[in-house]
Amino acid sequence: MAVQALGYLGISTQNIDQWSDFATRQLGLQLVDRTASCRAFRMDDRRQRVIVDKERPDSERFFGWEVADAASLDALAGKLEAAGVAVRREPASLADQRFVRDLISFRDPAGNRLEAFCGPSLADTPFAPGRSISGFRTGAEGMGHVVLMVADFEAALASTRICWVFGSAIICARPKSVSCM
Repeated sequence: MAVQALGYLGISTQNIDQWSDFATRQLGLQLVDRTASCRAFRMDDRRQRVIVDKERPDSERFFGWEVADAASLDALAGKLEAAGVAVRREPASLADQRFVRDLISFRDPAGNRLEAFCGPSLADTPFAPGRSISGFRTGAEGMGHVVLMVADFEAALASTRICWVFGSAIICARPKSVSCM
């Protein structure tokens, strides 16, 4: 059931053109999809790794955590639900937008949207960086890691009752009567 890696992330901004310029010209990501309100970027053999959307509320973001297969996804959903976390099995239309086979979502104690998925789609063409770089080292390690800041760390710890450590990810939840170790 272990989360294997950070698979993708999504952010919102009203400055989508400036963000696109930063992503390609500074970071070296490859722009792979462009609409009036959304951009998607690659950094390796995956169809997309970063989604930038100006239709989402400004502070809204989401983080996609990869698991090995459908059984692992179901086991993670069951573990979260048993701990009192509301888990939503997302429709195929959203999984298609994320270029994954199956997808669940839930919120961490600070309200951040977390998604877990299996079956990522690979791109049909090699990665082509947005600037002259040799590429990114991703593979089994995914995108790396993410650190989320909370306004009141002590309050966040007080509301967290259980933490699961899955390889490179820590998912915390507020179950009814379990203490954090």
